[in-house]
Amino acid sequence: MTLNIVTGGPIPGVLMGIDKNNSTLVADAKKTTAVVGWVVRPGYPGTVLDNNALVIDIAASGVVRAQVTLTGGWQTSSSLWAQLVRNGTEVASAEFAQGQAVGTIAQQTITVAPGDRLALNMVNSHFLYAATVQSGPGTYLVFEPAS
Repeated sequence: MTLNIVTGGPIPGVLMGIDKNNSTLVADAKKTTAVVGWVVRPGYPGTVLDNNALVIDIAASGVVRAQVTLTGGWQTSSSLWAQLVRNGTEVASAEFAQGQAVGTIAQQTITVAPGDRLALNMVNSHFLYAATVQSGPGTYLVFEPAS
C-alpha cells in the first residue's frame, strides 16, 4: 500500500473559522467598516484566511455562524449592525440594541463555490457614537460544510 501526502493547500470539506485578533474601531461616520485583524480559530485546520476573509475551497452547502462582541454596550437604540457578507454582498445581519455588547448573526445555511469569500462588516449609521469590536474568541466567523 502506498501513502501519498499532499501539502500546501486547505483540507477540502473541513471546518473553517477565524477569531478576532485585535480591536477594531467602528467610527461614528455613518459608514460601513470591515472587521479586520483575524487569526485562524484553534481546531479549524482547513481555514484559508486572506485579506480578512474566509476563502472557501469547495463547492458545498454549509452553515455559517458569526458573532461580534463589543468592548462595551452600544450607547443608543439601533444604528449599529454586524453584517455577514459573501463576496461583498450581505447574507445576514444582527442589529445591536441599546446596552447590548454581543451581536449574534442567526445561523445561515448557504451554498458556496470555490473562491467565495466570507467576511464581517460593521455598519454604523449613527452620527454621534462609535463602537469598538473586541479581540478574542467572542468575535468569530465559522463555516461548517454539510457532511
